[in-house]
Amino acid sequence: MATLTTSSECSQCSKTKAQCTCRGCQGSFCTKHFNEHRQQLSVRFDQEIGEAHDELVQQIDKLTRQNKIHDDIFSEIDRWETRMIKKIQQVAEKVRRQIIELVSQGTETLNDELKALTKDIRRCRQEDDFVEEDIENLRQKIYELQSSFEKTTVSNDIEVIERKDPIKWNRMIYARKRQQMLLPSIPLNVKWALKGCTIAGGHGRGDALNQLNAPFSVYIDDKQSIYIADCENHRIVEWKPNSTVGEVVAGGNGSGNRANQLCCPTDVIVDKEANSLIICDRGNRRIMRWSCQRGTCGETIISNIDCSRLSMDNRRSLYVSDWKKNEVRRFDDGGTEGTIVARGSGPSDRLSQPTCIFVDQDHSVFVSDYDNHRVLKWIKDSHEGIIIAGGNREGNDLTQLSHPQGLFVDQFGRIYVSDQRNHRVMRWCDSAKQGEVIVDANNTGDSLCQLNRPIGLSFDQYGNLYVVDGGNDRVIRFNMQPN
Repeated sequence: MATLTTSSECSQCSKTKAQCTCRGCQGSFCTKHFNEHRQQLSVRFDQEIGEAHDELVQQIDKLTRQNKIHDDIFSEIDRWETRMIKKIQQVAEKVRRQIIELVSQGTETLNDELKALTKDIRRCRQEDDFVEEDIENLRQKIYELQSSFEKTTVSNDIEVIERKDPIKWNRMIYARKRQQMLLPSIPLNVKWALKGCTIAGGHGRGDALNQLNAPFSVYIDDKQSIYIADCENHRIVEWKPNSTVGEVVAGGNGSGNRANQLCCPTDVIVDKEANSLIICDRGNRRIMRWSCQRGTCGETIISNIDCSRLSMDNRRSLYVSDWKKNEVRRFDDGGTEGTIVARGSGPSDRLSQPTCIFVDQDHSVFVSDYDNHRVLKWIKDSHEGIIIAGGNREGNDLTQLSHPQGLFVDQFGRIYVSDQRNHRVMRWCDSAKQGEVIVDANNTGDSLCQLNRPIGLSFDQYGNLYVVDGGNDRVIRFNMQPN
């Protein structure tokens, strides 16, 4: 802490003959002020180090308590175990019934043949006109029936076949850390530039690599590359940052239902863990997975569904809106049937042609209710939806929407929605009675200050807003403005 020093002035009282020098600040002090300096350092140590350490201990202790194994986690495993045991028991009982049925079939046949034989014997006896040949025929029938009886009672006549296909038990159930949703940090009072910049398309409608044809949705990855569902070109295109042309990464082989084709895709998302694209192939009524490693073909993971849009939660469960059944289903890892998570049961929450979906960290589901001109929210496991934007019939008032599409929810619970027929993007704060316009059409058109039927929207990690300007066949970015 200190060393003895020769004659120099004290840094506090300017007296000569300072006795000590602080090794930390290199200041010289007389004995009195050195002791005061030492006391000040002690107080600072307690405040800056001791208190910070105690706070860190509390935080880690709180995290440790939160990370204790809760009963509900084991209960989930117990429920799975019960389901598997029940399924095995059901299959075993089915096989037992099959054996009983097979035995019964043999017994019924024997009884029928025995009745016929008995009838023949009685007829011969009653008519009393049998001859040696009739006796021989009846004896042969008795012998054949006896042989059938012996075969029926032999247990080896029925066998149980157990398939030897290996069961991947380690994939049927396993534990893992939940993925965290990385939402962009959007400040409370942020604004966006009035004039956007074209990121993709904007060269008229067409199928060239610098053009789009009725784009529907946009997905932005961690490297700022964007993936676009280029609907009428039946393809998914990737545009890297600052690129002037896109690259076809799925489809692009004409409209069709082969594994290398798409038909009017309306949405695309990236499954980071599987390094693949998941595509809403609306025209083929299927959901496809396509490798990000420039795969030439995709695989169908969900079929026979009138899909409109997609979303994925932090458990990698897939959510799909069905525009014909007017519902949203959740498909857990590998599932093909799905569980209904949003549908509605009455006028206040019944969906009519649901389009875009957003799933938050708590697994609440937000849905753009296209024909009802509103956005609804279903809290996890709830059977009733809540109107959180629009819902006041179609119109252009701040309390109204007109055929909403693109949807995003930020960390403060604010809803961003593409108000398609009003040619604007709106933001609705939590529990607000009306929204605010954040990108206005300024009389719909094709300038960089205008929109024409915006469909999809998203944000990059820096809070910049991307809008799929469907009527202008382009994706346009509005940069977030610093406060």
